Amino acid sequence: MANLNKKGYKGSDNHQTTFFEAEFNAWDKQDRGYLTMEEYVKLFEFLPYGDRSEIIELLGSVIQERDGSKNITIERHMDIMSRPGVKERTSQHREFFMTFADGSDTATRKQILQRYEQIMGDQFTEEH
Repeated sequence: MANLNKKGYKGSDNHQTTFFEAEFNAWDKQDRGYLTMEEYVKLFEFLPYGDRSEIIELLGSVIQERDGSKNITIERHMDIMSRPGVKERTSQHREFFMTFADGSDTATRKQILQRYEQIMGDQFTEEH
């Protein structure tokens, strides 16, 4: 799993929070401690929250509330994930990875692809 506490963010032992942190950090490829708005929209497309217009609608208030910064920090991400319905609409990948929660913390590429195909069925694509 990715480094869950980049830039000194105080994480939680809670599995849900750990997943939120890992998702954010996986998209922070440059280890900056923030995501640009475009990167953040792409994260929500990946999760998948919905189509781009639904994501923009969700993030509209975030865009308006920013204090001049065009970046989303992990603290802001945790705030967004705590909003009603967001966690539930973005849970598909978290539920998938919880199927590997057998205590080993490892899975082979083959196991991941097989499990993903079982869960996604006809929706499974090479992009996944």
